[in-house]
Amino acid sequence: MNKRNATPLAILALLAIGAAIIAGLAGTSAVNPDRASQPRSQDQQRSRAQTQTAPRSTPDPAVGVAARYALAARNWTPQTYRDSWKRQIALAGGRYRRALKARLPKPAELRALRQDRASSRAKLVRAERDRRAGSSSTRVVVTLSETTVAGGQTIRGQTVNQVDLRRTGGRWRVVGFTVLPGGTSGGSGS
Repeated sequence: MNKRNATPLAILALLAIGAAIIAGLAGTSAVNPDRASQPRSQDQQRSRAQTQTAPRSTPDPAVGVAARYALAARNWTPQTYRDSWKRQIALAGGRYRRALKARLPKPAELRALRQDRASSRAKLVRAERDRRAGSSSTRVVVTLSETTVAGGQTIRGQTVNQVDLRRTGGRWRVVGFTVLPGGTSGGSGS
């Protein structure tokens, strides 16, 4: 493996590791999910439009919040990555929200994404609530069709994401997010 191929793999590994670490910091608190910042550029508008493909008026509000969160987490370009992160914060609660805020991407991380021409696009395939969960906390499994690009490498496939939620103040808040093993993917280099 040459140095050019190692960088995209390192970025993808860091993103997965960061999501797993933050998922372990789950907690609760009330947050207003409507406070996401308005997009300022054409890239940001495209990214925001992609994340809004999640059902807004689903019969199950927990499923709607989980789908919006997963799409926010998995739709980004170097220019929209920070805004994507802020949309995740707006949907999160408790210790998980605080952990996301503390880990807001730094300029060096954004430069690395730009240098590698990294991006991720995801579309909702399905979102299903675990019916065994209680009325104040639940788990939703969100399946996404994703295309991730970094350093000339492209990875396409479905990912299965677990979104843990807790009901606080009459609203569902995300308190954990994990990419589960078992998704299918195929890669192609250019």
